Amino acid sequence: MKTFSRSIRRLVFQIGYSALAITCLLWVAIFLQAGKSGAYLFVVRDLFTEPQRLIFVLSFAVTYLASVLVLGHVLRIPRFDFLNRILAINVVIYSFLGLALSAFRLPLVSREVFIIEFILSGLQLVIYYLLCHRMFPRRLGVLTDVNIAPFEVYSSIEAVSVDAQHIQNRQFDGIVADLRRVTNDSITQLLAGLAQRRVVVYDSSSLIEILWGRVPLTNLTSVEIDNLTPPVVYKPIKRLIELILVLLCAPLLIVLWLIISIAIKLDSPGPVLFRQTRCGLNGTSFTMFKFRSMFETEEIESRFAEKIDKRVTRVGRVLRRSRLDELPQVLNVIKGDMSVIGPRPEQLEFTDRFEQRIPYYGFRHTIPPGITGWAQVMFGYAASDEETRAKLEFDFFYIKHMSAWLDFIVILKTIRTMILGLGAR
Repeated sequence: MKTFSRSIRRLVFQIGYSALAITCLLWVAIFLQAGKSGAYLFVVRDLFTEPQRLIFVLSFAVTYLASVLVLGHVLRIPRFDFLNRILAINVVIYSFLGLALSAFRLPLVSREVFIIEFILSGLQLVIYYLLCHRMFPRRLGVLTDVNIAPFEVYSSIEAVSVDAQHIQNRQFDGIVADLRRVTNDSITQLLAGLAQRRVVVYDSSSLIEILWGRVPLTNLTSVEIDNLTPPVVYKPIKRLIELILVLLCAPLLIVLWLIISIAIKLDSPGPVLFRQTRCGLNGTSFTMFKFRSMFETEEIESRFAEKIDKRVTRVGRVLRRSRLDELPQVLNVIKGDMSVIGPRPEQLEFTDRFEQRIPYYGFRHTIPPGITGWAQVMFGYAASDEETRAKLEFDFFYIKHMSAWLDFIVILKTIRTMILGLGAR
């Protein structure tokens, strides 16, 4: 009864919010076109007398409803990239709207209204997603042999530990099981029965990937290492796109390079560039370039950077916070030592140490290191062996799912990180 009531409340919320969102879209479309004559006169004299204009206005309501339906299917379970998926859904739906108007030879009455409705609809979809998952989190039954901790801390999920024998008596939006280690025939029959009842069964490791964007090392097996091979087709395409991107940004990069070089020289004595040997593709070493952000010292020992490091110059703090100290690595990208996006190249001393202490660490070298990367924007700086192990889970996720879509997300998150200065060290 409680679950039934919860479903009713969720449905009422969805209908109520959609009604308010559509009303807002229609009102904005009418208000923007009414001008000085006023909304009432516009509706009476223009909207109801011109079928093409009426279809144009009502199409935004239909488009929003279509977006909500697609959103409910694509984001049934909360995902790490929900914001980008909502943006993509909105772009695709509005593209279809534009094509439909063109196909039926209906005029695009106002481009300004079309663009504003697109932005407003996207904002409404984001709010709808956040409210829906916060107010009505997905109720997942986690089998007792699965670690429930990763799911309990996720605010958009109500995780309940449940014994296999009592699943039939309870209502869940999905069941979480360790499908990689199911050896019990009774469990197999239970999962088959759930599938027949259209109850979604999630593998615990795969669900963690969906929620957090990382591959749990604790559940990684030697057989699954086959998935940590970069896609053969996408690698040359990615290389070509990155070179074109560097070429297009060259004028801006040159100007920034000159300004930063002058600032470094005026701030402290020493060279503009800092060179350091790092571990690259297939474990080979290369010389990585950075803008110098520290005072010159005779210190040789490699160590993690500290939050408050007295070695950092005044200009260096700004460069590190904005990540502009990484700008010279564009030269490494041109040379082929690095990629724009990939795992961050580590110092050789650290690489040897991590390969001995962290399982499968060497697999992060199956793709070129990057100026920025999935682990950088999702985890930030790792200052210990434990943090490096946690960060490696994000590197493995990128290697496993490397694609133009994921690279696009990394670029957006990198821009946000540069603006906000998150995780700088």
